[in-house]
Amino acid sequence: MIISFVSCASNNDAQPANDGQQGIESVDFSQIPDGNYTGSAKKFVVRATVSVDVKDGEVTDIEILKHVNGKGKKAEAITADVIREQSLDVDVISSATLSSRTILEAIENALTQDTKTTE
Repeated sequence: MIISFVSCASNNDAQPANDGQQGIESVDFSQIPDGNYTGSAKKFVVRATVSVDVKDGEVTDIEILKHVNGKGKKAEAITADVIREQSLDVDVISSATLSSRTILEAIENALTQDTKTTE
């Protein structure tokens, strides 16, 4: 008789809502030259394109230019958190985790890639 044990996955695979930085690199906003930057990201079926304004070493505005989100529209509120905290290390929006991460990655891409559009 062969007995095999199968590991049952529990909810340990679920990501906590406060892991907004998972897969997102820290960006020192104070090192970003003044200007407007654009960036995009795609995670599975969710896509986002953002425009980020930087002035005097601070992110002053983030505009979501495009967000294909399914049911994750409420994740767009994460931009206010990024501006308030001056950091990408913010909590993801509950029940809009994938969209939150996609928007954060688009902001990261805007500020770390050569995407400056204006002074």
